[in-house]
Amino acid sequence: MSADVAAESSPSDPTAVPQWRRSSYCANGACIEVATDDPHYVGIRDSKAPAAGELWLTPVEFRAFIAAVRDENFG
Repeated sequence: MSADVAAESSPSDPTAVPQWRRSSYCANGACIEVATDDPHYVGIRDSKAPAAGELWLTPVEFRAFIAAVRDENFG
């Protein structure tokens, strides 16, 4: 996480600071970062604009999101 970006808290623990990480396959900067240290939620954010906001999904919702991305299932 960049030092100049304010860390947001985890939805289930306001005192916890998420540990954001990105794929090692991310070479061109057009990537997402994920935070998986909260057992109840998975965080997603844009690596180029981390201060723009975060999306928090339950693990079930995150798996469905990943499946939809893999299947290109976005109307």
